[in-house]
Amino acid sequence: MKTILSLLTLLLVVAPLAFAHAPAVPQEFGVSFGVFYSSLDQYGEWIQLEPQYYVWRPVRTSPDWRPYYYGHWAWTPDGWYWVSDEPWAWAVYHYGRWYYDDYYGWVWTPGYNWAPAWVEWRYSGDVIGWAPLGPYAVFRIGFGIHYSRSWVTPHSYWCFVGMRYMGGPRLYRHIHDRQYNHRYLVSTRSVDGVRYENSRIINRGPDRGFIEQHGGSRIRESQIVDVRDRTEQRVVRKGERDEIRVYRPRADERTPGSGAERPGRVREAERRPSLDLRSTDLDQGTQERQGRRTGDVREAPRGETSVPRGKPVSPGRVTPREQPRVQPTPEVRTRKQEPTPRTTRPDVRREVQPRREQRMETPRQPVEQRMNQRERPTQARGAVRPQQERRSAQTVRKAEPQRADRSREQGARKTEDRRERQTH
Repeated sequence: MKTILSLLTLLLVVAPLAFAHAPAVPQEFGVSFGVFYSSLDQYGEWIQLEPQYYVWRPVRTSPDWRPYYYGHWAWTPDGWYWVSDEPWAWAVYHYGRWYYDDYYGWVWTPGYNWAPAWVEWRYSGDVIGWAPLGPYAVFRIGFGIHYSRSWVTPHSYWCFVGMRYMGGPRLYRHIHDRQYNHRYLVSTRSVDGVRYENSRIINRGPDRGFIEQHGGSRIRESQIVDVRDRTEQRVVRKGERDEIRVYRPRADERTPGSGAERPGRVREAERRPSLDLRSTDLDQGTQERQGRRTGDVREAPRGETSVPRGKPVSPGRVTPREQPRVQPTPEVRTRKQEPTPRTTRPDVRREVQPRREQRMETPRQPVEQRMNQRERPTQARGAVRPQQERRSAQTVRKAEPQRADRSREQGARKTEDRRERQTH
């Protein structure tokens, strides 16, 4: 009996300690789309592309608006977190993907998993850039990002700023004009962005120390704190550290409208979307969740955050009633150099004509002037002659005395020669 009591006492003492030091179970990522349907309805419109497939587009935005534009970056233990004052920022910048449709403009596809930001990164020693991940960037728990099909992020998706402005407020004031994006894309290199580490989704991006070294400013670390109400989300300063209060709804939460199967107001698709819905993160994530429930989960190859080379999907025309057009930056093309025409080689067999002396010729007179001269009577002998004729006459008069002198000298020499012959 004493032995049993001793064992029970030992179990009561050891059991709590064992559970306290047990490894934490990975948190189940996921959210009910009903929260998105009820929360974003007042800030935009939902478009039904296919049955049970809805995308959201914002309304009443500025002409230069694009995802991850109005806000700033904050460094947290989970990497770079996008802070924005837009009322729908908690959803569209931390869940799902962005895509530019050539008819509807910027549209957002919902997603199940939360991240500090779903972006890809490029940087150099002077600038740093980011762009929203496209819908073909599929995230798998335990693996990370991989692309379901070939995809190259268009130039118009990117935002580039100077390294010194990273981490500062009102970042949109320092974003370079996107017409220069093609230059920065050539001079920068990519870096891993969204990853899966220690049961968390991390948006690592460029190294914090590298940015502080090249930007010349210190970047403070902020702490992420969960809140249960969207109205409580904000940034609070506590000493040298900022506290970012984040609203991250879960699938098991009972919030108003969380059980809705479709949005309240839906706009029917007016044309076939330019998006392959079967290759998007939403479709792949749905299949993964269904497979996780049934126990049939297929492992996907580890994805790369760098964008693979492929054929880009360029934005096209947008109707005036829809989202303002995002002008794609034209690619720089070098003009093809035309071949130099071949010059004709001289014929070496042809006889070379001796060079003749150039003579000054009077310019040809118009036809009317020549006809008028023919009709005029012959000029008198003492009339004024052209300047060229006067010069030739003067030359002849100067040459005549010289010829006479030479003739006399030659005659005198002949007479002297004849006398000498006679004498001898």
